[in-house]
Amino acid sequence: MAFALCIQQFAYVSDSTADQSNAVSVSQEFVCIDSPWAYESLGKTVGAAFMAISSTHDATDELIGATSPEAGRVEIHNIIMKAGNMVMTPVDNLELSPESPLELKPHGVHIMLMGLNKPLEADTTFPLTLEFRKSGMIRVQVSVRKISDSPPDHKFVCN
Repeated sequence: MAFALCIQQFAYVSDSTADQSNAVSVSQEFVCIDSPWAYESLGKTVGAAFMAISSTHDATDELIGATSPEAGRVEIHNIIMKAGNMVMTPVDNLELSPESPLELKPHGVHIMLMGLNKPLEADTTFPLTLEFRKSGMIRVQVSVRKISDSPPDHKFVCN
């Protein structure tokens, strides 16, 4: 059974049948962020955050950056094949439109966390602020999963 709580422009939706990620969707005006999560970093000072981002109206927007008090530097990255090797490259922005939701996932586009204050530990959360060109700043709580856990299903529930 799902419930929704609306406060001004924000809506938080949680499914009580959700898996251990405690997936939460956050919607602000024209952007919806579904199931922000990360894998534990196993003692390393780098990590990555994943989620689904969709447009809730007939508007386009761009993800132009991210920050977290848990990391010295946060960048948008993509993994591409180059000369038969997987190469991670920074991306300046990601376009978001109603026809093209974004799915940030392992081995693809993701939020790279560098210089972590401490390793990411399973069954914890940390704050991450996403910056959009039109929608501004949206803060989410990222659920940290065990490296052996499967990724959550992104449902794009705010559409």
